[in-house]
Amino acid sequence: MRLSMYLSVVCTLGMAALPAMAENPAEPGKDKTETPAAQPTTLSPDGLPAEWLQGTPVKNWEPGKTYLLEFWATWCGPCLAQIPHLNELHQEMPDSDTFQIVGINVFDKSTPKVLKNFLANRKSSPTYTIGADTKGQSAALWLKPLGVDGIPFSMIVKDGKILWKGHPNQLNKELIQNIIDGKPAPRPRDTSEEQRAFRATAQSIAQAYADGDYQSGEQKLNEALKQKDLSDDNKLMLLRIPFTQLLQAGQYDMVRTALDRIPQELPENPYALMNYAHMIITTYEIPTDKKNLKGAEEAILKATALQKASAKKNYSASLEWSRIAEARLLSGDRKGAIEAQEEAVRQLPLYQHRNNLTK
Repeated sequence: MRLSMYLSVVCTLGMAALPAMAENPAEPGKDKTETPAAQPTTLSPDGLPAEWLQGTPVKNWEPGKTYLLEFWATWCGPCLAQIPHLNELHQEMPDSDTFQIVGINVFDKSTPKVLKNFLANRKSSPTYTIGADTKGQSAALWLKPLGVDGIPFSMIVKDGKILWKGHPNQLNKELIQNIIDGKPAPRPRDTSEEQRAFRATAQSIAQAYADGDYQSGEQKLNEALKQKDLSDDNKLMLLRIPFTQLLQAGQYDMVRTALDRIPQELPENPYALMNYAHMIITTYEIPTDKKNLKGAEEAILKATALQKASAKKNYSASLEWSRIAEARLLSGDRKGAIEAQEEAVRQLPLYQHRNNLTK
């Protein structure tokens, strides 16, 4: 399997609701269905990271305190895609005497200095505590006994006892609070057969595009999109495959056409619309004249309106307007870019709070 096709499928499936995860490169090809005979139910504090990059270091399990542990790596695209979600959880559930979110860098050869620079230079950087498993004890004492060699992966731990484990995109404030309160967490539906079928479909589409058989790839994609029970998340993942493969091949006109299918297929999904715009604006390999920047701005505005309409509280569109500013700057509209960035500032919660105080 070609490297580009492999990466396309791994990153695509890594975003699924109950997904395959990005593989630990130190153990390629290991059978992911293999399960240890007896998995541990507790975590020794000896597995805590040796290095702490930001936030409040965790040196031991504090009695009565609950920890949400999230395992990630710099090379893992699906892991990085979870950072905004975890930041939202951190905003809803900030560090306290009873709860803390801790990101743990694993399966990574980066030094602490490199990791700090990596985090500092990301537009979406974690706001929560980050540790680095530089000596490998988190992987050796925790993940390996659990049979985990794919990430992202999360656990909720209290007094060293594992209360929950799974993919971080399954987490929300209500689920976490139920676990903390001792209420039973909902058992995920067994989707192993569905996941295998979906993975086979994704691999088949990616293989056709990787082989340069674009007509066959498009036919397979069209057939897959007709499935009745296909979720929006899975539909978006399939639509991203041609983008990745065509980008690798330098087929920029076809990249634009492939991307433009996303708002056509998912016109009312704000996450898909924002994902579409993000790929257009931030994929710098695509020549500017091949980017549908107007379509990106329209998608952002529609996604913002959809999210604002469904928000339970005041919705801040600061990030969205910053994206619009970037799109306008790329198109040469400097005045429009400045206006959009000014709107991004006005959308900041702190700015809005100040205005409310002065009224």
